[in-house]
Amino acid sequence: MKTLLLIIVSLCTLSGIAAQERRWFLAGSFSAISNNNSTTNANNIAYTNNMGQSWFPLGSGTNGIINTVFVDTCSNVYIGGAFTSAGGISTNVPVAVWASRATNWSPVSKAPLALTSTSKSPVIYSITADCDAGCGSCKIYVGGMFGYTLSDGKIATGVMMFDNATSKWDALGGERNHRITEQDHVHVVSKKEHGVTEGPVNFLFVGGDFDRYLRYLNTSTGIWNEIDNSVDDPGYSVHSISYNDATLKGTRRQLYVGGHFNSRSSTGVTCSNLCVLDMHKWLLSPVLSSPVVGEIDSVSHSGTDLFVGGDFADIANQTLLTTFMTISDAGSNSQVLRTSTNITDQIIFTYACGPKDKNCTQGVVGMVSQAGKVSFFNKNTGTFSDLNTITNGVVKTFTSGFYSEQVIINPTHPTESNDTVKKVVGIIFIVIVLLILIIVFASLIYERYLKRKKTLRELNERQMREAEL
Repeated sequence: MKTLLLIIVSLCTLSGIAAQERRWFLAGSFSAISNNNSTTNANNIAYTNNMGQSWFPLGSGTNGIINTVFVDTCSNVYIGGAFTSAGGISTNVPVAVWASRATNWSPVSKAPLALTSTSKSPVIYSITADCDAGCGSCKIYVGGMFGYTLSDGKIATGVMMFDNATSKWDALGGERNHRITEQDHVHVVSKKEHGVTEGPVNFLFVGGDFDRYLRYLNTSTGIWNEIDNSVDDPGYSVHSISYNDATLKGTRRQLYVGGHFNSRSSTGVTCSNLCVLDMHKWLLSPVLSSPVVGEIDSVSHSGTDLFVGGDFADIANQTLLTTFMTISDAGSNSQVLRTSTNITDQIIFTYACGPKDKNCTQGVVGMVSQAGKVSFFNKNTGTFSDLNTITNGVVKTFTSGFYSEQVIINPTHPTESNDTVKKVVGIIFIVIVLLILIIVFASLIYERYLKRKKTLRELNERQMREAEL
């Protein structure tokens, strides 16, 4: 009986919900992060699961700088930068993954790649992943400055893709098709946003400081395309891309582009630094009626708002410098709602919680400044929360993702998958408990039957002895 009770208790423990939480990741080149008079040792990457009140290292980190962090729909955390090992394990290509429910970093691919004879030290600036085909078939896209000779003999320069299903790298057409050289810098590759497909699933957008600085790949046909009014001007670059999820399924499909550039179309349309791309006309146009003077480092769209970080002039009077602003999405009538005077140095990365982000309120924006200061802005209340976070080095990126230890069946809708798993586990648990209760009840009845049978036998034996006397 005691054994059965212990089994029930153990099953209750095992049926508990696996860890699920929103995590915010800070990465760059540092060895410690301080907040609220406490210091956490973290080797180039740390995360918080309580909005920055405390920070935690993610394993032993890397032996070099981390430029980008991306969390896919299967709760895998990818990092890229200029390192040769992560978690003490050689990576060959400076890309590593902390898989869901893993205990250490591992290289994305175990097969070594050879650098081209003219390639400099490889650097990864951006990562995105597409897991819509399943968590075992994720496609990981990376952008940076590199030249690799792949296993099929093709040369990958600036951008390439690793296919988990085949365990092979793909050059995505190579320089001959996308015209990105191994000396160019790809700062952003964008196919996913907020961990779900927001744009046309067959488009991969690439931005940087290469020739004409913005183009896209139709991953279904393998054909690269340029934007009509992206201009080949030296020193210009795209830094950030964000999809307008509110319009992509309608007739006005859009994505926002931020950086330091000027564009001129064949029809005379001009745009500078902060533009919106109409994905029907394939034309860049200004987001605001007044030109943006300065550099845009990050654009992040959520719901009906665009959140912008960088080092640019105040839109209202073009004199004061600001580092963060929110813009209401009203088509051609967008206007600045607020410019920040709370933050004193350049905002280099923002992450806005979207309508599909779990454990993340829409309208909340996490951001990090060039000095490594983490802040949160709540658009719903109009308030800033400065965390006084300080690193002893350089911060390169700040992003967020939903972490779950549960098995994800449908990566396109991980929340629904987790709920499904939770229901299945709950039903199985109830069935097992009911079976155990039936066994316990049957055992009690059987024990009573044996006891009564023994009592009757003893009674009969006693009566027989009395009759003999």
